[in-house]
Amino acid sequence: MGSVRLAAVWLCLRRIIATTCVALFLGGLLYQQLKEELGLDHFEGRSWPGFHHHATLFFLAHAFLALERALGTPTALHDRAEGPTSPFRA
Repeated sequence: MGSVRLAAVWLCLRRIIATTCVALFLGGLLYQQLKEELGLDHFEGRSWPGFHHHATLFFLAHAFLALERALGTPTALHDRAEGPTSPFRA
C-alpha cells in the first residue's frame, strides 16, 4: 500500500515539474518576443514611477497588438516582417 501511494506522489511531482518547466520555457520565449517587438528593455531610468510608467505603456501597447492580431488587422509589425518597402533599404 505504501509503494502505491509513493508512486502516486511521484507521478504527481513529475507532472508538476514538467508543467513548471514548460511554463518557464514559454515565459522566456514570450519575454524575448516582447523585448524584440515592443522594447520592454529600453527603459534606462532610475526611478520606480518612471519604470512603472514605461511598463504601463508597454503593456497597453502589447494588449493593443494582441487585439489587432486576434481580429486579423494588419499592423506595422506585419509590414516590417514582409520585407523592405523602400527601394533605398537593403
